[in-house]
Amino acid sequence: MQTGDFKYKINPNKINIQNPIYCYLIGLISTDGYIDNKNSRVCLRMRNEDSERVFNLLKTYLEFTGPIFTYKKVDKELRISSLELIKNLTELGLNTNKNKIPFLNFEPLTCMKMYIKGLHDGDGNVKRANKKGKWSGGEFRFTNNNLEFQTNFFNWIKKSFKGNINLRTVLRKSGEFYEISTSTHLGKEFVKWFYSNYTEYKLNCKYKKYMSIIDNDIVRTIEKSIEVKDKEPLR
Repeated sequence: MQTGDFKYKINPNKINIQNPIYCYLIGLISTDGYIDNKNSRVCLRMRNEDSERVFNLLKTYLEFTGPIFTYKKVDKELRISSLELIKNLTELGLNTNKNKIPFLNFEPLTCMKMYIKGLHDGDGNVKRANKKGKWSGGEFRFTNNNLEFQTNFFNWIKKSFKGNINLRTVLRKSGEFYEISTSTHLGKEFVKWFYSNYTEYKLNCKYKKYMSIIDNDIVRTIEKSIEVKDKEPLR
């Protein structure tokens, strides 16, 4: 029985870090979500064209009885009121500032795939140039402003896959960010790996762009990168 007098409920038994779908949700919350402690709820907000479909899948998994909101006419938002969910995310280190959220490790491996797919759907992208209606080039990238997170994510990929990978600084109007970018071979293998299960749980807009370059290079050579000390990813 869920504690807390909330209008909308979830099934607290679905809060399970050994369930791949829940790990996908954790990846999304780590990137595009936040914890509203004042109102005892977890909020997930996304603007992608496929967000509502993915949110409905997550609603079904959690057995959540609440609606999906539209924020400022463009974003879709899922507001999940649950003390149990907040407690679990706090234990995992997510109830903090975005630049302090940890990179997590899950078992079994299927859970890790789904967690990383959630991270990708939040902060990952495949950048391509479109010239005269045709795609060319491309980079597989993951960007945020949390250097410790990026360093551990970088090391996990480097340990788990073969190929070249870089971590570099990126300056934007909103500040300094850190960007992981892979070689062509590594990018193809890595993205194929986390798309290989629970295929309905993905943002189709990102998946379609990835599929457009299956037979081409995913990334261009990156000339500048910041030095990252190799170390074992957190386990």
